[in-house]
Amino acid sequence: MIIEGGSAETVGSKYALVISLTEKQTKHSLLGHVKHQGLPVAGVEVRVLSPLSLGTQGPGKLDPAVAQAITGTKGEFSFSLPGANYILEVIPNPTTRFLKERVNDVELFSNTTCNIGLTTGTLLTGTVVTQSGKQIIDGEVVAIGIEPIPYEATSKLTPEGAYALVLPKGKFHIASRHVSQEDAEPNANGIEEAHTITNGTTSFPFVSTQILVVNLVIDGTLEIVLPELVKFQGEVRDVFGQPVSNALVKFAPGVPAEQMLVRELNLCAESKSDAQGSFEIWLEPGNYDLDIIPAPSATHFGMREANVKVDSDTTRSFVLQEGHKLKGEVMFEDEPLSSCLVRVQDVSSTKEFIAKTDNQGQFTLGVPGGNYKMVVVAHPKSAPSVTIDGAQHAGIAPWAKMIVVGGDTQVNVGLLAGTALKGRIRDDSGQARAGLQISVFADSKEKFTAQTSELHLALAHSVTDADGRYSIFLSPGEYLIVVHKDFANATPVEVGTEPVNLDITWHGWCHLKFEISGEDGGKVSRCQMEYYPYGEKPEDDANEQDSATNLPRGYVLTDDEGRCQVTIPQGVYTFKFNPPNSGSYVPKDIRQLSISADISRKVVLSLKRQG
Repeated sequence: MIIEGGSAETVGSKYALVISLTEKQTKHSLLGHVKHQGLPVAGVEVRVLSPLSLGTQGPGKLDPAVAQAITGTKGEFSFSLPGANYILEVIPNPTTRFLKERVNDVELFSNTTCNIGLTTGTLLTGTVVTQSGKQIIDGEVVAIGIEPIPYEATSKLTPEGAYALVLPKGKFHIASRHVSQEDAEPNANGIEEAHTITNGTTSFPFVSTQILVVNLVIDGTLEIVLPELVKFQGEVRDVFGQPVSNALVKFAPGVPAEQMLVRELNLCAESKSDAQGSFEIWLEPGNYDLDIIPAPSATHFGMREANVKVDSDTTRSFVLQEGHKLKGEVMFEDEPLSSCLVRVQDVSSTKEFIAKTDNQGQFTLGVPGGNYKMVVVAHPKSAPSVTIDGAQHAGIAPWAKMIVVGGDTQVNVGLLAGTALKGRIRDDSGQARAGLQISVFADSKEKFTAQTSELHLALAHSVTDADGRYSIFLSPGEYLIVVHKDFANATPVEVGTEPVNLDITWHGWCHLKFEISGEDGGKVSRCQMEYYPYGEKPEDDANEQDSATNLPRGYVLTDDEGRCQVTIPQGVYTFKFNPPNSGSYVPKDIRQLSISADISRKVVLSLKRQG
């Protein structure tokens, strides 16, 4: 079956913004030097981040960089970038004692110089060993600061099973986790199969939720002894009983809200099935969420199982349903487009299948037969940019089409330049609403339901700037615009071949800012601010918009300065402020707080009393 890209949804917009797409962007120089005590530091990685990209990875995982470079012999670095606000990160070689540095709020609207001074830290070294004393080699140790600063660092284990972390003085959470083998090829006996090497080290995938606390004042050593682990042995087969090789098996601990640190530290592990469909992984007894993801070239589709209880050595078989191969290519102006997100949504359920295009613009995935909505979105780095009101926007419109899969199916997608939908978001008083996410959905002429009103089903997103302005590029068609998570007041709009201006007066929702500090004046970073409707219990199993009062619940973490913010509907809420475990401060509750307007509030946490 061949389905050629292009429909009434996409025809007619290719030429609407050709001049804007091809006009030259204004760029500025961001340059400087990295030094230590006045002396240049060569060979240091300097990364430029967008503020909107922060937090997309877990601790120890690098956020996606806009640009990166290595300092020269004089410690110099230089970038040429479009005007915007950026963040600079300096990441020294881990073999040195230099600490990472970050410079926030770098305004690049003219040529800018930013010099950065490095400082040295303390050294924490040691090994990760099993209960029998064997040293683990396929893993890493991660540290995240409790106080006085939320500094993060990781160290991969050496072939001798050792680690070395450079950290500032302070108190830290320390944990160990297995290194993902997702990109490795399984051997005949299974890539993750435990094996002992002659020097007494060992290698196997494991999950340990053990988190230690270290108060680092001077250089120190810490031997991390893994808890008792049990073996989970499985096999992955198809409906005909044939082994499914190279399937990625992921285990993530299922933890309650009060143990969110386990998720924050990303204490998960992965294994791949071998030629016989077998895999092995060692787990700390507990409950886990299990995902099995077939290889991209397979026609099977994956499965997920929640709350898998593991309390002893376990053997299980898993059967993957056979699907059809859905593949195709994504082009823009007769050139293949890499890193495009391909989403295939089952119209009869909440299932969604996801793939990305490779360097040749090709994608492939296995799906069962059925009716689907297919959405393709270009990666911002691959899409040409358009400057509107001084801000950069990706100019390619998302592509969407209904498809029927009854056998192996090929879909060729031709992405087109879009028509600008832009405007401003203000409240009832005319005040601009900054930092709000604007989401675009296809207008199906039906009201949102609990199943469809999910942000991941949106065709495109934008975020309002300081003046409340947004801009999104779309193909001609009818859409629904959702501000933040306000599905009840979605705004319909029709987009043609000419730019559309849509200003929205948004009311009924409030922006809350909290600044959390201790009674000693210390800023409390990584404090979990939890909110839920007043009168409900924090442990109630309610979804974002599914509580008895139709008010949301959730949580956010404070930043390095002890600040956090959230946008929620007017109503009466309970707020809980939970500082990091093992820190100096005790939790605090605001049992009943009526929210009817934007507020900024300082919250002071008491110190723990000795004895």
